Amino acid sequence: MDLEKVIVTGGGNLSQVSERQTVEGVPQQVVTINANTNINFDLMRIFSFGFFRPNTPGLPYHAATFFVGYDYGRNMLITYNIEENVHTPRVGLTLKRDRSSLSLRTGVDYRHRTRKEYIDYEESERDRRDDVYIENMAISPQFKEVDRGYSFSVLYETDIQWLYNAFSSLYKLVAFPIFSIEYSLLLNRYDYTRTVSPEPYDQHLVTAKLTMDLHKNVQGGLIARWALERYRNRQTEGIAREIMSYQVGLNFTLVF
Repeated sequence: MDLEKVIVTGGGNLSQVSERQTVEGVPQQVVTINANTNINFDLMRIFSFGFFRPNTPGLPYHAATFFVGYDYGRNMLITYNIEENVHTPRVGLTLKRDRSSLSLRTGVDYRHRTRKEYIDYEESERDRRDDVYIENMAISPQFKEVDRGYSFSVLYETDIQWLYNAFSSLYKLVAFPIFSIEYSLLLNRYDYTRTVSPEPYDQHLVTAKLTMDLHKNVQGGLIARWALERYRNRQTEGIAREIMSYQVGLNFTLVF
């Protein structure tokens, strides 16, 4: 729905995966339901002061949007008798000035796992064909496992006119090169009662990209990533393991 100052979008899906991971293994079945909604506010139409001035010829282009989103997912692990419900509220802000933009986003994941008897444990109540699943299932008392995750990211993007001008003396690019740099933070906190894995986890990730339209049918660029991963002790939350990694890559895409 487009309400001029506010745009509301929504969606959902239903999927089922049935697979046998090994030839002689027991088939597994997972059914997933997802629903999501986003509300985008056009701040340029809501406010009319300072940065939110009207766009007029001769002045740098301005834009500002604020969004609130919510995702819901239900994972029904049929052959494990486990149900997982995932709630993810999100908020974000994007500011654009002329040919540059700055985006900030944050969200919280809340996962709740519990026992759900899709296949009845009582022999007299279930189909004989389901016996094979019960035989390979870890039967446990009622339980609750909670997984909390927190995410944050900031992205800056702009074009590089001086690089375009430098290339123009040798070869004229189709468009201005675009440079972006993003920092993202992921914090996962677990309170599992039946399992000891995965461990509480932190991830710091910096990604830089340079994209250039070398030709109307060829797009290429450079990408570099730096990541710091920290695995924490569940009881003390102290750092148990730390991994630092780097990546540098070159890519190109053919467009027809």
